[in-house]
Amino acid sequence: GSYPGNLAAWYRLKFPNLVVGSVAASAPVNAKLDYFEYYQVMQATLGTTCAPLYNIAITTIGNLLTSDSGRQQLASKFMTCAPITDPALFAYAMIDPAAEAVQYDNPPSFPVGAFCKQFELSQWDEVTNLSILVQNSLKQQGLPCLDIDMFADLRNTTVSMSNARPWYWQKCTEFGYFKNARPGGIVLPLVDATLHERFCR
Repeated sequence: GSYPGNLAAWYRLKFPNLVVGSVAASAPVNAKLDYFEYYQVMQATLGTTCAPLYNIAITTIGNLLTSDSGRQQLASKFMTCAPITDPALFAYAMIDPAAEAVQYDNPPSFPVGAFCKQFELSQWDEVTNLSILVQNSLKQQGLPCLDIDMFADLRNTTVSMSNARPWYWQKCTEFGYFKNARPGGIVLPLVDATLHERFCR
């Protein structure tokens, strides 16, 4: 699935004389610039109970990002490594807990269930629930704080499995796959083509 699935399908199309068949499970073989469908799948997977609760958290965060005091509150609650100076970067970081749960919803952990359980069974408000999920993720990774500076990550030329630079270079030069928000969706409008173009620069 995903990118390897793309390669399998494209290889079969390009070299039918060499390949009898290929399997492209969950592979977005139609490379496109505005890949808004990614978040539609995420919303559908979270379901009719969980997705609205996550949406409340995201909408509240969007409102808090509009003021200095709100950004300070979010920085404290989500343990960011630095003050929030770029609301779009924080909005982008808030997608990760849900997106990773959906994209890697495999046994034995089934992270979508754990993600939604936090929202559906918790006594806390939705923003606090999302912050708890982020803090738990930081603990599992052994990280002291939430680094939202995607630009620093893209400037990093160190060769490592966690480096996002090679994938973004490929996206920016070949594929697109810019996962943009859509009205009525569960991602803040700050996550748009302009943000992805900034990453590409």
